[in-house]
Amino acid sequence: MKAAALSQYGGLNFLWMLSQLDEELVKHIKETLVTDDTSLAKVISYCTSRGKTAVRLVVETRQVNKETLSEFIDVEDAYSRMNVFVTTHEFLILLKETKKDVVAFLIAMRRNKETSQTEGFVAEEIINEELQKIISTIQS
Repeated sequence: MKAAALSQYGGLNFLWMLSQLDEELVKHIKETLVTDDTSLAKVISYCTSRGKTAVRLVVETRQVNKETLSEFIDVEDAYSRMNVFVTTHEFLILLKETKKDVVAFLIAMRRNKETSQTEGFVAEEIINEELQKIISTIQS
C-alpha cells in the first residue's frame, strides 16, 4: 500500500476517507509511510500547497502545512532528516516538484527558527535559487 500511495499523484488523499472508517489503521499507515527519507519527501510534498501572494507584486509561493505533516511525523524530526537528505544523491532522483517542496519546507523551518515567523509562505524564486545551490553542491 505504501508504494502505491506514494507513487501516484494525490495518492495520499485516500487516507481521509479511510480515516472515516478506521482511525487506528490510518494512524498506523501514516507512521509507516515516513520510514525512509524518499517517502518522507513525498509526504512533505503532499502537505505542500502552491499559490500566489500579492505584496507589491504577485509572487508564486509554496507553503507546507505543518499541522498536516505532524500527523505523519514530528516536524522537527522531519526537518532534521531532510537537512541530511538534501545532501545525498538520492535527493536528485526525486521529481523536480517534490525537490522544490522539500526545499520550501527547509526554508520555512529555518525562517521560523530565526524569526518566529509562522506564515511559512516561500517565494518560488527563492526555492529555485536554493535548489540550484543544493544540486550544485551534491554534484561537485
